[in-house]
Amino acid sequence: ADFPWKSGGVLCKQEYHDDVIEQRRIDEFHRSDAIQEIVSSIDIYEQLKQLQHQQQELDHHHLQYVYRGQRMSSDELHRVKSNIGELISMNSFLSTSLNREQARGFIVCDSEIDHNYQTVLFEIEITHSPITKPYANITEHSYFDSEEEVLFMIGSIFRIVAIDHDVELNIWIVQLVLCKGNELELKPVYNSMRMEILNNKHALGKLLWQMCEFDLAENYYQEQLLNDNEPLCYHGLGLINRSKGYLDIALDYHHQALSIQLPSDRESLAYTYNYIGEIHMRKRNNQLALKYFQLALDTSTNDHPNIACCYHNLGVVYRQEKQYDLALEHFHRSNEINQKYLPIDHPHQAAT
Repeated sequence: ADFPWKSGGVLCKQEYHDDVIEQRRIDEFHRSDAIQEIVSSIDIYEQLKQLQHQQQELDHHHLQYVYRGQRMSSDELHRVKSNIGELISMNSFLSTSLNREQARGFIVCDSEIDHNYQTVLFEIEITHSPITKPYANITEHSYFDSEEEVLFMIGSIFRIVAIDHDVELNIWIVQLVLCKGNELELKPVYNSMRMEILNNKHALGKLLWQMCEFDLAENYYQEQLLNDNEPLCYHGLGLINRSKGYLDIALDYHHQALSIQLPSDRESLAYTYNYIGEIHMRKRNNQLALKYFQLALDTSTNDHPNIACCYHNLGVVYRQEKQYDLALEHFHRSNEINQKYLPIDHPHQAAT
């Protein structure tokens, strides 16, 4: 198997092997190039599946652990804490390491203190099974073999087992287990996400955001704004700042989008109202959140996944307000819409 996004840039890394700053710039550029390869290379799924099969034939151990270190906003970490035992699904490829200390090094080396962010180490238990989404050790295709990288296919689903705070290391340890699933169900999930990217020029920025590549995502949207003053660019910048914990800045971006939208563009307005409602929900301004979610529902003329998201968000707010019957009603409505429009293993299905 050959992973083309790993081979590019090798000569540059060799040329600047003593320059840490240049190495980081090359990595950032190469990640951007890698994402374009992901969009255009449908055979990655087959390559991972083939590698997985080859490696499992050689490795008779049935239990394995991989690790991923990253920073998460305090709000996102709170959501994880509130969903122990629930499922999470990856909207993008997930890069992990067999080396725990290597994974922890990615967050330890980032000395910037930001109280809106927490350092998190994911410990992922995987059991070799032919009915999981494809994953494989791609160390031999990586320039830095010390990373011992294991790559999981888009759409991989995990169960949140536990979360604890390591006081000595000052990091949160999140324990996940890779869930089994019908492999055949992955193709419609992958195709659904792939078509979203191909049909929407701003979806690449969204994918970068989902991969927590916030600087790359922000640069992408800012460059788009130089050519086209579109609401979707402001929404993208809003999502990035929301993830970074800068809720007021995020709110400003979403209101900028609202200010340039046409009243006749009802579906786009519904998206904007939902985004604004989500910011108020995170700020615990529940009444304002309810107002904007309801505006989104009243503005939209059709059922679609964004409206399912509105119903889900209303369910979350009603649950926070201890109005459990209303919460359950809206969660059920969200699930009905998702089942109508999304593949069964789509991440939004798992979230609901």
